Amino acid sequence: MNALVEDQMRRLRKLLFWLNLTSLTEPNDSPAHLKREITFGRYTGDTPIADSDPDRLKPSDNIRELGERVTRLEMRHNPPDILVTNFSMLEYALLRSDDQALFQNPRVFRLLVLDEVHTYSGTVGAEVAMLLRRLRAHFVEQAKGQLPSPIFVGTSATVGSGPDATNDMARFASSLFGSSFTNDQILFWQNHSGISYKRRNRIGSTRGSIGRASQICKETTAPAEVDRRATLR
Repeated sequence: MNALVEDQMRRLRKLLFWLNLTSLTEPNDSPAHLKREITFGRYTGDTPIADSDPDRLKPSDNIRELGERVTRLEMRHNPPDILVTNFSMLEYALLRSDDQALFQNPRVFRLLVLDEVHTYSGTVGAEVAMLLRRLRAHFVEQAKGQLPSPIFVGTSATVGSGPDATNDMARFASSLFGSSFTNDQILFWQNHSGISYKRRNRIGSTRGSIGRASQICKETTAPAEVDRRATLR
């Protein structure tokens, strides 16, 4: 799980380094100018509690000066816009009093993304599905029932095949995320090599419905690259 987190953090560092840096040099009326930097952080068992944590090291490639929250204390004091974690750590965070600061503003819960959703099947899938329902219920309680419907997104390069793949994935997504959506919210990507994958015309996401992930044709094995992933929204 942590390997996947680290992979996503490397991608975020590359992207947000340039977005945040460019914003600093652009005039206020430029589309590239941000009102404030986009913040993000990794919250796993490997995340140091503070700078002085003797048991956990800060990532050597962190970009703390350009939006990255590096320690748990930083993220508890000022939760980042993008929090990257795994389901085990999310479970702990919901239970531990020290981590409740992460959830202090439920109205910022606008988007939840699960990568490699094909791994959430069987017992693990049931546990994660219940965890997501608990997370949502926690936010609803914190917001006193006034929580805007979040967007759910799932991605995978290996989910679904066959003529009923779209229906199967819609049912799977509904069970996993606890929110129903229609088949036209399932997207199939096309890679750069021109191999024909099924694509949906409608790409707009719908609030309250699930983002979920989808298949590469069974005749090929696609590497885990962003542009080869099928995405459901």
